Amino acid sequence: MTLQLMANSKTTMKTAKRTMLTFNRIRPWSPEWNRLGEATQEVLLGFLQEAPVKISRICNALSIKVVAAPLPARISGEIRYNPEDESFKIKVNRYESSNRQRFSAAHELAHYLLHRDLIIKEGSIVDNVLFRSNVSNMVEAQANRLAADLLMPIHLLREYINAHEANQNDDTFIVEMAQDFGVSEMALRFRLGI
Repeated sequence: MTLQLMANSKTTMKTAKRTMLTFNRIRPWSPEWNRLGEATQEVLLGFLQEAPVKISRICNALSIKVVAAPLPARISGEIRYNPEDESFKIKVNRYESSNRQRFSAAHELAHYLLHRDLIIKEGSIVDNVLFRSNVSNMVEAQANRLAADLLMPIHLLREYINAHEANQNDDTFIVEMAQDFGVSEMALRFRLGI
């Protein structure tokens, strides 16, 4: 074996070993998930049985209307409260990628689940592309973590990783996994802790 081939082989083995070890450290459910209460978790788990998770079905079950709409540049999504009929409506930016729209919808749904009183008080939460809004960064971080839980539930991540154990060393593994979950590679890497 040539010296270059041996060096490449060692690098590949280190990368593969690091990837395999990292998958054992997937973040569990977020504190926000744990705040929801057992009854809400049980209802949500009924929708979290296969990837990609259908966020629109969860919203429909909660009577939240979701629409893709032309939103101003740098606005990814919003959730609005209508006091006349006490309804909620999520808008996602139709000009963004489908994965981004899915995350935006999950993020706005997370606001509904966690911050409903704030939405009713303020009338809406409008999020820019960095998921910053008219509310605190803490509130936005909470919505991001719960959105990740909804789109990439820990049990589905573990099932997927176990079912594709032989392919984890392949450079395309994360790309394919992100596609199968309907999320960006960046969101998946963050959820996996890599």
